[in-house]
Amino acid sequence: MSNFYKWLREKLKWQALMLTILALVTTGASLYESSKSSTTSTKYRYAGLPSACVCEKCGYVLENPTKHCPEIPCPRCGGRMWRRK
Repeated sequence: MSNFYKWLREKLKWQALMLTILALVTTGASLYESSKSSTTSTKYRYAGLPSACVCEKCGYVLENPTKHCPEIPCPRCGGRMWRRK
């Protein structure tokens, strides 16, 4: 009987280890998916594209941009662009 208990204990250790690994992998995958979806869906105050963007550092004005202003670096100095009101 003692051989059976040894065998059973080793089996249970192995299964506990595998369940722990499975839980870690599943949790990591779900955290990765949630962080990925939160970074791709950026909410903007305005639904449409702006008519112009202005650099906060040098004042450069970019007319008719193809993206939202925070996504565009300033062509002149590399600063952050803001929507012109």
